[in-house]
Amino acid sequence: MTEKRLRFIDAEWAQDITFQDVILGGIGGIGSWLALLLSRVNVRSLLIFEDDIVNFHNIGGQLYGIDDVGKSKYDSLIKTILNFSAPVETSIFPGRRLEKYMLKDASNTLKVLNPSIVFSAFDNMSAREMLFNLWLDIPNEDSVFIDGRMGAESFQVFTVKKDKDIIERYKASLFSDEEVPEDICTLRATTHNGMTCASVMLSSALNFITNLRYSNSRPYDFELLVSLNQLFITRL
Repeated sequence: MTEKRLRFIDAEWAQDITFQDVILGGIGGIGSWLALLLSRVNVRSLLIFEDDIVNFHNIGGQLYGIDDVGKSKYDSLIKTILNFSAPVETSIFPGRRLEKYMLKDASNTLKVLNPSIVFSAFDNMSAREMLFNLWLDIPNEDSVFIDGRMGAESFQVFTVKKDKDIIERYKASLFSDEEVPEDICTLRATTHNGMTCASVMLSSALNFITNLRYSNSRPYDFELLVSLNQLFITRL
């Protein structure tokens, strides 16, 4: 046991989370923070789908610094994780951007890994839907798909279990990228909103893992809608 686990070693999920294989799609405004949090709770493995580079405008809302500009997001994030989560006991693997990843290869990868937790932190609906459909084919019935969507001061988190009714409700929340309203380019992302969304997504995963052992002892919400500027939470 490392010292970084001493503060939460008695949590109900502390041991079980170290046996979880995790997929993370996207390491931008939500996913970069979520990757750091996952490394700190010591999930067993983390496969990341991302092949973007860091731009100047990413610094305002994502876990990257001025020295990362022009570099791979994956490589930059690994450097940060090694600094902030040492010793890193999570095996972290890169995947290409999901849209460029051959679907057959991606599907085979997920089936072999058979992850218990799949996070979608993409900034577009097509990649989000693609990862969801890949998750549906995973043979692990005790697997959860957690999707985070955000604006500058609000976010949604969908937690989807292998339950027919919940799956259909989530499908109804999907739409094409053409239907996404145009945001003001200077009001799209904030650090505190992305961090909060990532924290809620991880908490949903930890509740899911805990409930597998303790028979639904923790609350579960299919959808949470959080507005930070109004300090308002809607449970759906």
